[in-house]
Amino acid sequence: MTAIPHAARALTSALGRFERASGRLLEAATGAGESEDIAEPLVEMMQAKHQAKASIATVRIADSMWQSLLNLQTGERRRVRAPPAWHASAD
Repeated sequence: MTAIPHAARALTSALGRFERASGRLLEAATGAGESEDIAEPLVEMMQAKHQAKASIATVRIADSMWQSLLNLQTGERRRVRAPPAWHASAD
């Protein structure tokens, strides 16, 4: 199982939270909404930003781990195919 799908869902969630909070902030700032409190949507936007950053970091780390695994696998193949040191011809 990979962490990338989970991080992608969390990133999508964070972007949705940010969008909804920014709409509420705009309503509060213009007086169009029911509440004039701008603190709550600002806090929600900051939380969504941190959630998005964490999700992006998770994707980067998972990608790095996959790359390391691929490099290990490639390295193992190279070592298996290489002739042993004692196989070299004597001059």
